[in-house]
Amino acid sequence: YPSLEDEMTILRTHACRTALAEAVATVEDVRRCQAAMEEIPIGDGVLRTAGELARETRRHPAILLGLSPRASLSLVTAARVRAALD
Repeated sequence: YPSLEDEMTILRTHACRTALAEAVATVEDVRRCQAAMEEIPIGDGVLRTAGELARETRRHPAILLGLSPRASLSLVTAARVRAALD
């Protein structure tokens, strides 16, 4: 195996082929988007689906660690973002 320095060279060469991107939004832009996402209503069906999915991952024998309540909240956030994009 390569040394740490050699491995970092490999990673720089292959994982960092593009220049650093320039900022396309300010911190305030991101905060406004986050606030807008919180205003999108979430129905009980979405909440139930997120909750059931989390519960099933906790019960399934092939899954060592199921979804946490925080992960369930992230699913709901993802649903809000998806709704905003539609």
